[in-house]
Amino acid sequence: MKTHFKSTVALCLAMIGLSANGATVLHLRFDGDPGVSDGATATSILDLSGNGNHATPVNGPVYSADTASMTVPLTGASNGYSLDLERTNAQRLTVADHSSLDFGAGSAFTIEGYVRLETLGSFADATTRQYLVHKKSGNNADSQLNYGFLVSTGNISGGDGSGRQLALQLGNGSSFSTIYSDLRIDDNEWHYVAVRFDDVTNAV
Repeated sequence: MKTHFKSTVALCLAMIGLSANGATVLHLRFDGDPGVSDGATATSILDLSGNGNHATPVNGPVYSADTASMTVPLTGASNGYSLDLERTNAQRLTVADHSSLDFGAGSAFTIEGYVRLETLGSFADATTRQYLVHKKSGNNADSQLNYGFLVSTGNISGGDGSGRQLALQLGNGSSFSTIYSDLRIDDNEWHYVAVRFDDVTNAV
């Protein structure tokens, strides 16, 4: 099983973080990776959580000097680069399966990141469905996912019809349910997005 940071429209990422039951299990910053510079092709994405969940770039995403902020919130550390993923090249990141990433409906977790969409979601266009994180086995169908965090729902039915909502998908490997947020991305600016699942109250 792999965790996919999956681009279905052009997407810039400044940071991705996953935490389960209070402990950070994956933290990708895109700023201190090997060979980072504006326009350089990403070759290795470091996990700063200490769990060794390093990401592998697929199909040549590149670093960009376009960032949400020049400093990291709270720490004030320099934040010079983001990662630019293009749909036309099927660019994405993959992370090898690890027990630390095996959370879903049975455990509390948080997924967060900074994103900027170059193409906005549309219910009329399936290609604008945009996952920030998508965990499933290999190239199996979307219905076989463990969990997914969408920052643009595209043509998934059940929302407000805009295709631009944030949503969480929770599955068991053979089927899944989609929980929609009232929040949506309606512009091409940077946004901080987050979703939290509470296994005690069974609430998002």
